Amino acid sequence: MELRHLRYFVAVADWNGFREASRRLHVAQPAISKTLSDLELDIGVKLFQRSGRSVALTPEGSLFYQEAKQTIAQSEHAVEVAQRAARGEIGNLSVGFCGAATYAYLPDLVRQYKTKFPGIRLSLKELSLHYSRTSRKR
Repeated sequence: MELRHLRYFVAVADWNGFREASRRLHVAQPAISKTLSDLELDIGVKLFQRSGRSVALTPEGSLFYQEAKQTIAQSEHAVEVAQRAARGEIGNLSVGFCGAATYAYLPDLVRQYKTKFPGIRLSLKELSLHYSRTSRKR
């Protein structure tokens, strides 16, 4: 089963027929009809009662409709999350800082960043500088 099958199914249910779903989806009516027949065959459940030019959801089709709408909404949400991550609006950012050298400006900078990018999980790690006698220049 593909999302396309669910989208066609929901469209036919929402618009009470194949003709209007076809017009709104810009897909040939026979293609929608064939896709939904294949869907019914794949899942082994009759989703529509067909009577001439009208269609109605079966009781099983009504339950499937609710689940299909949720599945479509979840897939759209997944796409949105991926796009937001690609734009840098959500995700994780780790920042290392050197203690006293950054105390004057780091808290304000972090607040500004969190205001501008509330979907980013910011992780701060204080770093320490170790100097040994051999690493210092004389």
